[in-house]
Amino acid sequence: MAATSRVLFSSPLIEIADVACHAPRSGRGCERCGRHSSITIVRRGVHAYHARGTTALAEPGLALLYRGGESYCLSHPYDREVPDRSTCIEFGPALLEEAFGPRPLARDLGTHLRPGTQTLTLQVMAAVAAEAGDRLAAEEAALGLVRAVAGDFGLARDDRRAPARRRVDRARAFIAAAPAADRGIDAVAAAAACSPFHLARLVRRETGMTIRQYRLRLRLAVALEELAGGAADLSALAVRTGFADHSHMTGSFRKVFGKTPSALRRTLRSAGLTQLSTFLQARAAAAA
Repeated sequence: MAATSRVLFSSPLIEIADVACHAPRSGRGCERCGRHSSITIVRRGVHAYHARGTTALAEPGLALLYRGGESYCLSHPYDREVPDRSTCIEFGPALLEEAFGPRPLARDLGTHLRPGTQTLTLQVMAAVAAEAGDRLAAEEAALGLVRAVAGDFGLARDDRRAPARRRVDRARAFIAAAPAADRGIDAVAAAAACSPFHLARLVRRETGMTIRQYRLRLRLAVALEELAGGAADLSALAVRTGFADHSHMTGSFRKVFGKTPSALRRTLRSAGLTQLSTFLQARAAAAA
């Protein structure tokens, strides 16, 4: 098989795949026409992309935008030492229009990405592959990459006239009502009455956190409350509060609070007024 595609993450909103093409030097292949839109970020190798009556060189560091329903074909007119390797991000018409606009543009057929976007591509690929079970986190990372590419295309928009705070508050309330629930970013965005692409930017701008970080903060708060009440089964507590398992919860507690859940439980249950007074004095001194 000339081309192979390894899907790293897939949801109804967006899909990211690592694509390798081993095709030998050749002329134009058959004409193609896909239903979904996609961004192809070329990471290695070189080939030609034929669309709209023109030919675009697909080389490393370049992004190509395919708008669903367009006809195109590929060719491999050059001898190359390594197979082509690309990142393909596939999405629907709503995200296409919001991120890149409704009309085809010349820049669709080849825009060079900034070094930071090239690095981000590899980081996002690794992150979504490692955390594909956390749909919201993977979708948010993928949307962040789409936003970075759109920015390199010169199309990033930031509409501060929109009632951003109200939308973010709706999203926060939706998550806070059931922080342990495994919901995708599309469900959160629907509650906020805006698109997932727009919401990811708004939440970061208004709160200084990603949607995932905000949800983690809520889950930790709920788990901390249960620890204070003496929750005995930490594995059950982890599942109940939305963590993948005991290890995941422990790592999150250690990173945020500097202690494991069991250590915090001992501290919370044994702290007397003297210890509390010492703690408050230390906090006051640190804030001075």
